[in-house]
Amino acid sequence: MYKITDAFFIYEGNKGRDKLMYIEDPLNEKYIPILDLKWVERKTDERIQEISRYLDDYIDLDNLTPFDLFVFLLRVRYYEQYIGNNIMIHMPLDEYERIVDSNYLAFIIAKYLLDKEHLYEENKVFIQDFNTFNKLYSLFKDQNFEISARYIKSLYRKFLTFIKTEL
Repeated sequence: MYKITDAFFIYEGNKGRDKLMYIEDPLNEKYIPILDLKWVERKTDERIQEISRYLDDYIDLDNLTPFDLFVFLLRVRYYEQYIGNNIMIHMPLDEYERIVDSNYLAFIIAKYLLDKEHLYEENKVFIQDFNTFNKLYSLFKDQNFEISARYIKSLYRKFLTFIKTEL
């Protein structure tokens, strides 16, 4: 279980059917599933596939570590969008803004995905430390985030530069 707030958590179900749960009544243990994360995974995979083709010329096949981390952070970004859109309905706006603006939601999602997916060992260290994660993830928080080839190529170049100069 991955606690997001007192009212929201990710429940790891059997057979890979994880769900975002809302605690409607904690005293009576009344939980409402509000999002099937298998659906989020499918939608995210579709978006990642679309983006990956833009970066074919930029990928160093001898060193896939940076690309692996980039894709992982993109995945976190998309999960955050889907989950954020669903929890926003059930919580006060100021609380929602606090967990999104602080990257807390993204960090919890990254921890969840880290347990679910393959990530090169040398990249895991960047995800496990909140401050390092925050620095890296800040590149993906652009309000004008889009899936155009030009934007993704530019973001990947910024990402590579950031890794070389800041980490």
